[in-house]
Amino acid sequence: MGALSGVPTNNSSSSRISHRPYPYQILSMITNDDKQHKEQQKLWNRLFKTDKFSAVIQLPRKYRHNRWNAIRTLGDGAFGEVRLLVDSENPEIVVAAKCMNTNASGKEEEFFKKLRREAFIMRIFHNSEHVIHYIGMRYDAGRIEMFLEYADGGELFDHIEPDSGMPARKAQNFFRQIIAGLKHIHSMGIVHRDIKPENLLLMKNGQLRICDFGLATIFRHKGVERKLKSKCGTVQYLSPQVLSSNYRGEPSDIWSCGIVLIALLTGELPWDEAVKTSAAFKLWLTKYDWRRQPPWDRLFGPIT
Repeated sequence: MGALSGVPTNNSSSSRISHRPYPYQILSMITNDDKQHKEQQKLWNRLFKTDKFSAVIQLPRKYRHNRWNAIRTLGDGAFGEVRLLVDSENPEIVVAAKCMNTNASGKEEEFFKKLRREAFIMRIFHNSEHVIHYIGMRYDAGRIEMFLEYADGGELFDHIEPDSGMPARKAQNFFRQIIAGLKHIHSMGIVHRDIKPENLLLMKNGQLRICDFGLATIFRHKGVERKLKSKCGTVQYLSPQVLSSNYRGEPSDIWSCGIVLIALLTGELPWDEAVKTSAAFKLWLTKYDWRRQPPWDRLFGPIT
């Protein structure tokens, strides 16, 4: 068994006692950090202000001067975290802020283009009842904050009981909303590419909203559809075609919806990956009566 990561061994140079930095060294480090933050602030301000569609992607004026209180963390991921923000002067103004760190790596413009694309795609659906509403973006204290509509019913994922799922009627209601949302998204030539329960949010009235368009892309323009090559998304929900990096947009999202439906009805995923090296997936491909195997044995009861 290997040594724990980050723990130095007795003979390692990192285990030696080092001298404390002198006061002027500490001051120098703080000054350098301040300079770096100021440079980043200038860079991001320039990126936002010089973009010809800055009015579309920037935070609307009525949200810019609010004093926001971070109440709690709603979720986290590879990008950073989502925080619940409430206006200190008007508690009825509530948003979900997707906070992403912007380390000075020289790739700020590339990162900005990705955020810009996500913002533009979400703006297309600003009147949709099926997509979480995009409000705007800002740079603040070393991170980008993307302001989104707050879904007060939480993630669909939190409504799924492990190994049992949920009642079939309830699952049917959610599934119909997912399909209706994707039908609208696909009609605009957009494919989501990361449909899963964590990216499906609920309002308290039961309305379902699709969120997180960070991997979304255009698959059809002016009636012409293109094949997609990028293997992206959450592996348990990906179709074999996506895993082989050669797929059409709409069917890939529909496959992911099917996996979500199985999770809703059984509280379990059918396989870790849809490849022939997976025993569970290989079983499903054969003529063997896979319906007697979990989770399929729990699936057919609710359906029939």
